[in-house]
Amino acid sequence: TGSKRVHPIKLDKKTWANGIMIILGLHFGHDAGVSVLKDGKIITAIERERVSRVKHAATLDWVTIQTALKEAGITERQIDYCAVTSGQSIELVSTTPDKIEVRYELHEAHNAPCSLYERVKDNPDFIFNKQFNLLGTVYHSKTPESFLLYHYFPEHKTIPLSDLKPTYNIDRFLSHVSWNGHKKQNLNWLRDFTAKNPLNTQDLRFGFHYPLVISINGTTIPGYYIYHHQAHAASAYYPINANPAAILCHDGGTDNGEAYDSGMVYLGVDNQLLPLIPHHLNLGRFYESIGTIMGLGVVGSAGKLMGLSPYGSPRFFEHRFVGNQFDMEDQGLKQAAIDWTNHCLQMGQNMNYDMSVFKDTQRITEPFNADFAASTQKLFEETLLATTNNINGMLLKAGIRVNDLCYAGGVALNCPANSRLAKESQFENVHIPPGCDDSGLAMGAALALYYNILNHSLPADRPDTYPVYLGRSQNSKETADCLYQYGSSIEWEKSSSHSELAAQLLADDKIIGWFEGRSELGPRALGHRSILANPQNPTNWSRVNTIKNREQWRPLAPMVLSEKASEFFYGCPFPSPHMLFTATVKSESVPAITHTDLSARIQTVEQEDGKIHDVLRYFDGLTGIPVLMNTSFNGPGEPIVDLAEHALSFFMKSNLDALFIDGYFVQKSGQ
Repeated sequence: TGSKRVHPIKLDKKTWANGIMIILGLHFGHDAGVSVLKDGKIITAIERERVSRVKHAATLDWVTIQTALKEAGITERQIDYCAVTSGQSIELVSTTPDKIEVRYELHEAHNAPCSLYERVKDNPDFIFNKQFNLLGTVYHSKTPESFLLYHYFPEHKTIPLSDLKPTYNIDRFLSHVSWNGHKKQNLNWLRDFTAKNPLNTQDLRFGFHYPLVISINGTTIPGYYIYHHQAHAASAYYPINANPAAILCHDGGTDNGEAYDSGMVYLGVDNQLLPLIPHHLNLGRFYESIGTIMGLGVVGSAGKLMGLSPYGSPRFFEHRFVGNQFDMEDQGLKQAAIDWTNHCLQMGQNMNYDMSVFKDTQRITEPFNADFAASTQKLFEETLLATTNNINGMLLKAGIRVNDLCYAGGVALNCPANSRLAKESQFENVHIPPGCDDSGLAMGAALALYYNILNHSLPADRPDTYPVYLGRSQNSKETADCLYQYGSSIEWEKSSSHSELAAQLLADDKIIGWFEGRSELGPRALGHRSILANPQNPTNWSRVNTIKNREQWRPLAPMVLSEKASEFFYGCPFPSPHMLFTATVKSESVPAITHTDLSARIQTVEQEDGKIHDVLRYFDGLTGIPVLMNTSFNGPGEPIVDLAEHALSFFMKSNLDALFIDGYFVQKSGQ
């Protein structure tokens, strides 16, 4: 890009009703969602999977948008702007096209700078991806079930393709000449890149969005399409007190098209998101592919691989595999997952492993599989550490000292790697939002529009932790109505002392479902939609996995009173409120949450987190242990429960001993 001055498309200003601006964030890709931002603060974030009951659901519908508007207490007529984003290469599809329609056109309220529009206004087709990758996969592929999108969009089985009205997504944005000026942009190039005068690259700052209008239930609203990784970056940077901050975004995307498809490095300064450089990593796609190759499934393989790795040792790790896509190509490794698998298979044969266990999920923890997983985990961690240290080196070379790293994208769900970043990277603080995967994109798009694009100032009182309880809640009458539907098959009562009762049942080794307040954003249950158990009894590991119908070898996580966390755990940042870091367990008194390598994916709990804090406090008083086993309230392949009806349905089909729903204590009749 050149250095020309960027002008707004329109100079018309809108007078906001009562001085309040409301932005609706819409994410159409997998883990689709809707968020509502009110004067710079996210007040609601609804994941479509919680509404549709399809895990990682892709596309949007009117019901999900309506749910978010209701939770926020607004109507579509009160929305000032929409911020729209999607997964890489996933078109904008609504299963209710009569209610939702996106069009790339100008509106009189488009008054923000947009250098991308200025660049392509005479040839806008240049930026659109005119291949319908989602619809092409599920409707036309010969083996659609082998693709994740097939599982994320089951509506294709009942909705004819002709009924849908997809809109192209945008997959080309502005780039800097220096990004494309080198043929070998490896990790060392990232370190050596000179980020000269990043504050003067305003054309790049405004080069990753594009104007559109969206009709929602008959109301036409101006909006902007927001680049996928800009939404990730915004979700990690704006909600938290970290200014300035380096920002790393990476997920399962790869550089199949443009250089920035796999992710970007940003600098957050005040309200600005400044794109510095693409990193060309392939960690997300690589890691998930290894899990699939090992037989851990098409959906959810990455999480299982992370849980399997502590059973082994990284005996197959070799440093030559550390790097980004250019590093791999330098060594003739053009298919990273396959080349790495072949390397590990060859080493296993040379070391006389029993290779018959490979891909056998009934023998998944045996030596070759476990060491393959551990070696893959170490490669993941070493590559991530090298990347972040090179980012720090790049900034220092430019004379920019930054203490904070904000990190988002699906790869940020890897807790052992996150803990190594916190302990070993050259940044003092590492910040990861609870919706670091695509579940946080709707929120991030809205934040990017409000602060970076519309240029509002940051509030002076940004908190030290991210908001998380942003989902749906139910009032007491709605819950009672749901309970009455089960008639004599359940017994229930309401009181104000159920935190004490829950703690007593847990001390007596009962396993309970706990449901309170608004649901959590992101894939980890954080005490509002949780299954809880006593961590002192080692058999509870097996009991809870059986209740959830999970593999017996998979670990389960603890929650702990924040003020007592250091008495039981060490080796990760405290507080750790979102189950995104792995700690080492100090005590032998909590075997049910202690993994084979003495690790635990902890959640620290504060009083502000709700009545779950009281349960922990009472349990500590009864047992001397301020720790509970906490796992998500769902079955295999299911989203976390969101409403009382979901919790009751699971309860009636499972071997849970009791259920607590917002002050209602529920048991099966005769229990």
